[in-house]
Amino acid sequence: MNNADTSQSAPEALVRLADLFAAPFHEIEGAIVLGNRGEALRHLEEFRGDPTGFEAFVNHVHLEDIVSGISFEPRTKRRRLLYVGEILINVWVDRFVALLRDRAALFYLGGSNDVTLRFHLEREQYPPWLPCDSARSARMLIFRATAGKVVKIS
Repeated sequence: MNNADTSQSAPEALVRLADLFAAPFHEIEGAIVLGNRGEALRHLEEFRGDPTGFEAFVNHVHLEDIVSGISFEPRTKRRRLLYVGEILINVWVDRFVALLRDRAALFYLGGSNDVTLRFHLEREQYPPWLPCDSARSARMLIFRATAGKVVKIS
């Protein structure tokens, strides 16, 4: 059964996925941001005083949108997207370890309706985007990354 968006082809989806693996990382006022620096800067004022909210907003990707055009068996789609998300987390952590320095990042993978991936730095003075005790009801997996090491915490 094909449940993919037929307006986009599989080769285009593969290019989007490759771009996601190769997306640049930038540091803006102590925050690590994914992708277009200018686009992230456009949202900085909206989140002044909330660096965790800023990062969680600009660093989120709907994986289902990225792979739109690739046919998945409906029963296995979520599992496969979670697998892609876990690989992305490990690749991204390897790529931005120099920006991470002695800090930790929290990654959130999953969701109730679709599969999203987002991350932010862990900060003692700010609460996480999603507390671990809320992850189960949100159908989210949470990973903590430090210096190239990724551990699933919820």
